[in-house]
Amino acid sequence: MFYKLLKFERTKKGLSQMALAKILGISQQTIGSWETGRTSPDLETLVKIANFFNVSTDYLLGISDSFNKKNTEELECFSSDDIEIFNKYSHLPNEVKRKIAMRIEIAYDDMLEAEKSKLDMREIS
Repeated sequence: MFYKLLKFERTKKGLSQMALAKILGISQQTIGSWETGRTSPDLETLVKIANFFNVSTDYLLGISDSFNKKNTEELECFSSDDIEIFNKYSHLPNEVKRKIAMRIEIAYDDMLEAEKSKLDMREIS
């Protein structure tokens, strides 16, 4: 789906593969490879493409029919590290994801318990 939408957005702007490649700082061959579906851009480049065309990454990935960036404010709270971690997480097998979720839940519960203990200690003093 990405390859079709990329070509659609590029041609809608009247750009050649070479022109888009120069804008993104990559080779024309890379654009060609994306537009034939042989390869896909990394997350950082996908965000650059979405910003350039003023569309959402969900739209470019075919997740959403809406091309507007109406939900970007919600995503601004995530750092690039958060996004990179999520990108890696999304490629993991489900069993590994379940193990990670359990570890996160334990760490989160531990953090809440520690905060509660601090509050209890303040109330005592």
